[in-house]
Amino acid sequence: MKSQVIKTLPTHGEVIFHHVVEFLCANEVSLNQLNTVIVSGGPGSFTGTRVGWASALGLAEGLGIGCVSVSGLDALGYLDRQSRQLGWAIFDARRGRYYAGLFQEGMRLGEFRDAPLEDLVAQCPRFYGPNLPVDWHKIGSGILIDDWTEGLLALGQEKFIKKQFIQPGEGPIYLRPSV
Repeated sequence: MKSQVIKTLPTHGEVIFHHVVEFLCANEVSLNQLNTVIVSGGPGSFTGTRVGWASALGLAEGLGIGCVSVSGLDALGYLDRQSRQLGWAIFDARRGRYYAGLFQEGMRLGEFRDAPLEDLVAQCPRFYGPNLPVDWHKIGSGILIDDWTEGLLALGQEKFIKKQFIQPGEGPIYLRPSV
């Protein structure tokens, strides 16, 4: 019988600090130059969001600096602020559903949602994010934004200036229970 090798993708915990080092090197910054840590606080996958949150808090605690949380959907909405059009910032939530926030000129209108794309499109047919549906062009207008770092940093800086640091007991945004 022939043996099979099964390759698995690395987990968030296995790659997160590699990405931190890449970011610091690309920006020619050392750890002791940081004055805050900015983390995407959800919504997103339970494990991925939790690993990111715990890693950011651990890094901030170890460096003796503050940590602020910015929703990835708010960061996407920030990037679309110049369009003046109403639109959904979306992340694929799996099982035919999307985490979404409705934005106009960078301002979120209401709460985040966990909904099928059809429900979102019925309210507004414009959407953007890193994981557009396969047939997005048949149901609305879509814009692929696979890097929302600029929005995360801009909104994180605003929170840093206002001293809106993560407080004990605060946690990331979850729109559905862990499965």
